[in-house]
Amino acid sequence: MAKRYYAGGALSTQMLKDAYAGLTQEAQGLQTRYLPAIQEQARTLDAGKARDGARRLKRLCSPASCCGRPN
Repeated sequence: MAKRYYAGGALSTQMLKDAYAGLTQEAQGLQTRYLPAIQEQARTLDAGKARDGARRLKRLCSPASCCGRPN
């Protein structure tokens, strides 16, 4: 949708509604498929590992290091 919009294409209300409905349906399918695995992993989650992973991710995604561009 974004590519079409920025290419100068018209986006009707119906097109946007259809796109949203399609994405919502796809998301519901993914939830149905992956929810049991997510729930199982959440039951055995190690808070320390999650915290360490979040810290590593924060360092990797800091503004100074993001995409190799300085802030």
